Parts: sequence; structure tokens; C-alpha cells
Amino acid sequence: MVELFERLAERRPSGRVGADSKLGAVALASVAVVVGATLLQVSFGAYPLSLGEAWGAVFDPEVALSVEAWRAFLLSGDVPSWFTQQQHIVWNIRLPRILVGVLVGANLAVSGAVFQIVTRNELASPYILGVSDGAGLVVLTVLTGFSGLLPFVPVLAAFGGGAAFLLVYVIAWKNGTSPVRLVLAGVIVGTVFGSVQRALFFFIDDLSTVMSAQAWLSGSLLNTDWGEVRIALPFTVLALALAFTPPPPPPPSSGCGSPSPASPCSRRPPPSRSPASSGSSGSSSRTWSATSSAASRGGCSRAVCSSGRRCWSARTSARASRSARYSSPSASSRGWSAARTSST
Repeated sequence: MVELFERLAERRPSGRVGADSKLGAVALASVAVVVGATLLQVSFGAYPLSLGEAWGAVFDPEVALSVEAWRAFLLSGDVPSWFTQQQHIVWNIRLPRILVGVLVGANLAVSGAVFQIVTRNELASPYILGVSDGAGLVVLTVLTGFSGLLPFVPVLAAFGGGAAFLLVYVIAWKNGTSPVRLVLAGVIVGTVFGSVQRALFFFIDDLSTVMSAQAWLSGSLLNTDWGEVRIALPFTVLALALAFTPPPPPPPSSGCGSPSPASPCSRRPPPSRSPASSGSSGSSSRTWSATSSAASRGGCSRAVCSSGRRCWSARTSARASRSARYSSPSASSRGWSAARTSST
């Protein structure tokens, strides 16, 4: 997300306001589609409800503004006894299922965007990089042999996905990483973990465990209530907050802009001298060249100013190299010195 915010920051001063406004329009249109689909979905189900009845139950101020009802929804309290049948169906059965779908979709979208930005690859996703297979393997292992850890399955699945991505990064590391190596390593790790998952199914004797494992691996919104909303909501808020928090501004660097007197980048090359002192000039220029090279290796010449200009040390290094080239004893200066010696 750091590169995303840097690109957005670079866009604004360059006059890309039109592109940003289009992006905002697309985001608002997407939100409108989600809200419309939610209002449309609450009217479908085994219990028949017309659009007017379903929307009337959703926008009923007696429920929407009730502290008792929201305490029951978000804090696992008792559902108010004054709920009608339509209110119970809409608010306690259908809306939680829709909200869980929205939260899960938001998490998948943000995680895919983060993976693509971090790996700089448009093909990157939790499925291709093996993260989903790593989380599924942990879930299947818990369901198979560690049933006492069932309440901690979501947390364990998150750790399993993180461990899978760390393994992918280790495999792809070779003096750094590249988008191609990350994708290839993710495909390898995902294939291996998927094979282990299919092998574990042979050791499950209980049919209900198999069905539960399939629901975890493929995903399902059946029997979803406010309990699942309470599980998904904190993680979604935390993930979105971390993903969209702008990075802090970079610290001021003494290497860019106007250099400080104490900085090695601020040293200027010695002035060129007459041909008579070409030997000392050559030695001093070579000393300066070595000093500027050491400063370059220290990172001065690689810095770039925030305004896009090159670092001061890059300019001073270029001047030093030119000075060393021009002030070094050439063939003509050596000939001039020899002629002067012979004449004297």
C-alpha cells in the first residue's frame, strides 16, 4: 500500500484530477451496487417476502434505532421478544448472511490488492501464492486430529496462511526476489499443500467432519448468523485500517537539496592547477576521486530528492570525476615538462 499512496501523491500535483474523480465515481458506484444488492437479497428466501415487506423490515426505525436490538446483534445478547416474524427473518437470518458475504469479499479484495502491490505482479493473489492452501491445511489438520482447538480455528488459519507466504518468500529468495519467482514459488507451495489436504481426507471417518472441512475449504454462508459477523468484523476493520493508512513522510535527508557542511556529499573538488604542478594536481585529484567514490559507496550518490532532482552528491561526484580527468597528467603535459627540462 506504500507504493499505492506514493503514486496517488505523485498524481495530484501533475494534474491527474480527472483520473482521481473517475476512481471516486467507480468506488461510489460499487458501494451503491452493494447496497442495492443487499436490499434485493433480503427479499429472497424460503419464507416469501415482497420487496416492500422486506425493505420495510430493514428500514423499520423500531429495530434500526433500538439499542436493545443492536446489543443482541453485536454483543451476543438475547433477541428482543417484541420482534415480529418478518423482523426476525430479515434481521436475524438474512442480513447477517449478507453482511458476512460483504465482509469476506472486502477482505479478499484488499488482500489481493496488497499482494499485487507488494509483489508488483498483477497475477498475485492469496490462491496463487499458496496462502489459501496453507490456511486450509491448518484447518483440515485441526479438524482431523486436534478437535480441542476448534474455537481457535480462524486464528490458526491466519497463522497458517502467513507461514505459507513466508515459505514462498524463502523459496523465491535469491539475492532478492522477483515477481516471477514469487508466483512460481507460490504455485509450488500451493500444489504441495493442496496434495496434503487431499491426502488427509482419507484419514477422516466422520462424514460431518468431512462436510465441515469442505465448508471451510470452499467457503459457505449456510447457517450464518450474527456470531460470524462478530468474528469477521474486528479483523476486517483492522485489515482495512492497516491497508489504507497512509505511510509516514520520509525523514529529511542531508544528502538531498542543499547539503550540510558536515556531509561528505558537500565536499567540492579541488580547483585545477597549472601544468607545472600537474603531479601534485594528479595526486590530489586522485585522492578526491577516492573520497568521492567512498562517499558514493556510503549511499550519497544513490539518494534522490523528493522533488525529483538528483542528489547533491551525484553532481559533486560527476564534477570530481571530470576534474580528475582534466587535471591528470596527459601526454601533452608530460611532453611539455620534458621540453622544459631539456631547455633548462
